[in-house]
Amino acid sequence: IFLEGPVRIGKSTAIRECLTPYVDRLGGIACRRYVDENGIPKAYGLIRPDDMLIESEYCPKIHGDPDNGIPPEDPGIFLIRRQNGSYIDHSVFDTIGVGMLRDSRNSDLILLDEIGGLELLSESFRKELYHILEDGHNCIGVIKSIKSISLRIKTKSAQTRESYNQKLREDLTSRFDANIIQYIDAERRTIQDEINIFLKNNIEK
Repeated sequence: IFLEGPVRIGKSTAIRECLTPYVDRLGGIACRRYVDENGIPKAYGLIRPDDMLIESEYCPKIHGDPDNGIPPEDPGIFLIRRQNGSYIDHSVFDTIGVGMLRDSRNSDLILLDEIGGLELLSESFRKELYHILEDGHNCIGVIKSIKSISLRIKTKSAQTRESYNQKLREDLTSRFDANIIQYIDAERRTIQDEINIFLKNNIEK
């Protein structure tokens, strides 16, 4: 099961609430927002699923100064928003991201929160993601909508990302029997009921 929808409407939170009883059987990846004192997201990083379940989703961090050789405090940070443009470290997906996926191969349930964005530009991450899906693991997560990753200025990188996102969507539904659900907060309970049925049928065996 994968949820999609506008940013910051509660998709990951809805999943997290359902996954709490399964934290010791969970593998995969999660994304954390790092915010400033006003609660505005300033950076994004990869974390392990158990970190997402135990700690707050929003956590102020020192973001470093990559332009002057000072790396972020958290090595999982892959994007930092700045006034003069975003800093993006694609190597995080090649190393930490791939490692998290490989470590998940023996897990009963794999969280993929979220996929369909920058990480798809990493060939090694993309291959490992498809290994997970092709092996038939139980997966749950959030997939970025095409609208959320679309940019007004269509750079080559943005077009490639959209293309990979579209292919992943097609593969999830046609090859891997996944259900992509449009998340609406007003239907939160109904969606969580569907998630809980999926977990009961596939994990509580």
